[in-house]
Amino acid sequence: MRLLLLILVFYAVATPAQAAMYRWVDDQGKVHFSDTPPSKEAEEYNPPPIQVMPAGPTGDFKSPAEKPKDIKYESLSVTAPEPDTVFTPDKANSVQVSLTLTPALNAQHKIALYVDGAMHTIGKQRNFTLTSLPRGTHTVYAAVLDEKNRKLISSNSVSFHIQRHHR
Repeated sequence: MRLLLLILVFYAVATPAQAAMYRWVDDQGKVHFSDTPPSKEAEEYNPPPIQVMPAGPTGDFKSPAEKPKDIKYESLSVTAPEPDTVFTPDKANSVQVSLTLTPALNAQHKIALYVDGAMHTIGKQRNFTLTSLPRGTHTVYAAVLDEKNRKLISSNSVSFHIQRHHR
C-alpha cells in the first residue's frame, strides 16, 4: 500500500513537469506560448534542447581581487645632485635628479618627486630632469606612494644652488 501511495505522489509531482506546450499566432500576428491550448489553431510545441556547456579546467588560479604582497622598502635616497652642488649659468638649464630604491618599485606604487616642498612629478622612473629653475637655493626629495597616494617611504632632502646672471 505504501508503495502504491509513493508511486501516486511521484506521478502527481512529475506530471506537471512533463506537460505539453502549445504555440499559436493571434489576429495581430503575435506568437504566444502556453501549457493549455486556447483554440483549435494552437499546435503542440517542443522547445529545442537546453544547451549545456562543460565546465572549464580547474586549477589553482589566483583571484584578480587578491591584494599584492605589501612591500617594505628599506631605503630611498637622492644620489644626484650631491648636497650643496652649485650649478653655474652654463649648466643651470637642466638639473639631473637620480634616486636609488631598495627593493625595486612595486607595480602598484609610484615615485613622487618634490621640489622646494611641492610635488613636481609622479612616475615610475628613478631619474628626473629639472629645467628652468629660478636662481637661488632649491631642495629636492622623493617619496614612494601607494595606490591611495599614501607615502610609504621618503628620501633624504638635498639642497643645491642655481646661479644665473642678473638681467
